[in-house]
Amino acid sequence: MTYYYFEGKRYILAVFLLCTPFFGFSQTGSNDSESLLALRNELIANHQSTKEVDLQLYQLNVVPSAVVHMLDATTFQFPTYQFADQQREERVNARLLGTYAYLTVVDYNEDFSSVTINCNTAVTPEMINELVAHFGYIGHEIH
Repeated sequence: MTYYYFEGKRYILAVFLLCTPFFGFSQTGSNDSESLLALRNELIANHQSTKEVDLQLYQLNVVPSAVVHMLDATTFQFPTYQFADQQREERVNARLLGTYAYLTVVDYNEDFSSVTINCNTAVTPEMINELVAHFGYIGHEIH
C-alpha cells in the first residue's frame, strides 16, 4: 500500500477504508442475487416452492415476481414468502376488499404459504400485478 507515503495519508486511508465495504458488499450482493435468481428459476422449472429463495432475495433488496397459477378465469393462486397469521389475513382482506371492487375473496391456505384470490370478473395481467404487489412482489409470471 503506497498510501502511507503520501502527505495526506490519513485522509486517503480513511476514504479507502470507508469505500471498501460498500464495493465489497455490492459485488457480493450482486453475485448472491444472481445465484439466488438462478436457483429460483430451477425451483420454478421443477414445480418446487420458491418461498425461502424469495425471502432471501427480498432481504437483498431484489423483489421477485409472483409465480401465479391460474385456477380459472376469475381465480388465481400464488405462494407468499411473507409471514402471516389469522390477524394479518383479516387485515389484508379488509384492506383489499375495500380497495378493489372486483375482488370477492382473498384466502390464505392453512399454513399461510400461499394466497388464493377470487374476483367477480375475469382477471387481467394488470389486475394480477396490482394484487400481488400487496404481497411484496413486483409483477408476475404465470405457470
